[in-house]
Amino acid sequence: KTGQVEYRIKTQHPSRTFHIYPRRHLEYFQYRMLCTQPDMIHEYALHLAKEYRHKGYRKVAVFADAFIAWNGRPSRRAIDPEVDLAKQPRSLKPVSWILPNHIPIPRGARF
Repeated sequence: KTGQVEYRIKTQHPSRTFHIYPRRHLEYFQYRMLCTQPDMIHEYALHLAKEYRHKGYRKVAVFADAFIAWNGRPSRRAIDPEVDLAKQPRSLKPVSWILPNHIPIPRGARF
């Protein structure tokens, strides 16, 4: 698996938008793991929301632009970019904000 993720943080009072590039804040191994694990993408979004609330921003919303390529498939969006991850509860149940991958494994793909 390979992936990449960036976050958009929108706040009110004051009204601001921030773009967060976690590869600038995490060690290489941490970023690699984050990019391919939807639960970790969510957990980091919760961390960012808490951090920005601590800085004094109100109504913090966190959105992820996450793409994953796995099992020889092309890169595809993994997380719904319109869902505020800061409002999503942690759960072991299936969640609607993780997008399905219906792309078949290419013939001749090597693992």
